[in-house]
Amino acid sequence: MKSFKSYISEDILTEAKGPTGAQWESIITHQLNKLLKQEDSDPAAVKTSNKFKDSTDPNYHKIGKKIAQNFISKFGDNLMTTYGSGGGKKNLSSEWVTWGGTNGTPKTDMYTSAYNISLKKKGGSQLASGGAGESLATFQAALEYLAKAEKGSKNITMIMDKIEQNFTKVMLKQSKTEIAKISKDQKKIDSLDPKDQKEIQKFISTEAFHKELNKELKEVLKFGENKDFMEYYVFEAMSGLKKFANLQAVASVCVTFDPEKGGIEMINVTPDGSSGGLNVNSPSISSELKTKAKSVKVYSAWKSSKGKPYSTIRMNSYDPTEKDSVSLIDCTLDSIIGEVLQSDEMANKVHRTLNEDLVMLDEIAVLGRVWNKIKGIGGNALKWLKGFVGKVMKKIEVAFEKIKKLGAKMYEGLFNFMGIEISSVKEKVPSDLQGFIYGTAD
Repeated sequence: MKSFKSYISEDILTEAKGPTGAQWESIITHQLNKLLKQEDSDPAAVKTSNKFKDSTDPNYHKIGKKIAQNFISKFGDNLMTTYGSGGGKKNLSSEWVTWGGTNGTPKTDMYTSAYNISLKKKGGSQLASGGAGESLATFQAALEYLAKAEKGSKNITMIMDKIEQNFTKVMLKQSKTEIAKISKDQKKIDSLDPKDQKEIQKFISTEAFHKELNKELKEVLKFGENKDFMEYYVFEAMSGLKKFANLQAVASVCVTFDPEKGGIEMINVTPDGSSGGLNVNSPSISSELKTKAKSVKVYSAWKSSKGKPYSTIRMNSYDPTEKDSVSLIDCTLDSIIGEVLQSDEMANKVHRTLNEDLVMLDEIAVLGRVWNKIKGIGGNALKWLKGFVGKVMKKIEVAFEKIKKLGAKMYEGLFNFMGIEISSVKEKVPSDLQGFIYGTAD
């Protein structure tokens, strides 16, 4: 036996439970165009909207007309078109996909000639998150905005200075204690006691080196505490400017509508809410969004890149047709250590299979072997290590100067050089932004 529900048309059921978020977009668009005397400007919107034409309690067209009047008062006499939710992953920019993003749902729900509007129903069901890949991609996008900004060069210079300091501190970890004490006694320099030998050897191992360096870097890479970064993060999460290849899919203003009283509340993404401010090379962020960014929290975790960074993360973005295009950094911290080892006279003298070992082993492990052999022949190992670090630092400084010239790719180049990557990004978003950032359930 067929259920009662099976005898009822889909349209009647839709009307009975009320419009979904997408259907409200059509109702509002239809009513707005009708007020502007061009009712059939968006035929698809008219078709969907008319499913609710005969509704009287509540009268969805009457409410839609009131919302439309509020839209006209805010956005002017501009015809509106529904964007639709289609597109999927093909909607995304190639960069976004590379960064791990997969959600191709457009930010724009409807648009006029001057505004790309993201719409949310007041009291509607909101999604709790956008997924790990989306957060990672948003993080990467915010880093590119930050790198291109006026303060970007200053920020990365500060980070690089701290990395240089931390590298020296880590590489010569004993300098403030044991090395400083031992260096006053030449006999101790030439013949370290077992305890000091054990500590130095324990440190000069690949795992310990990277673990210690990454621990120091965590204090430098707290982008969630950077005001400018957080503003760009929220801007990208709300607009999707770097996310979408099609600018029409990018939101310039976010609107919450009241499905009962017809009121609307706006959050401008660009300074005046217009799509004219959506410039990926120089985005303009509204003062409202900057204020909202203060209530968003972002936490990032970092890890060492898998494999040998030098062989796996060579990158090149050079385009001879672009005047300002430059190659991404083609060396890493590890590769510099290897190069200095190869050219070091003492290293070659004590370690005859140096080049072969550099092919088979990682650079830090080979450095440890050289260290052991210098100690074994009674050489001044600590003096040699200090000199070695000095040579490495000179090459690091040259690499950093190249990284500073990478523009939007500065941070990407820096992370490639250091052999680190973002392993996860977690965020806390207030409820008034959540629906615009993550989407709504209906």
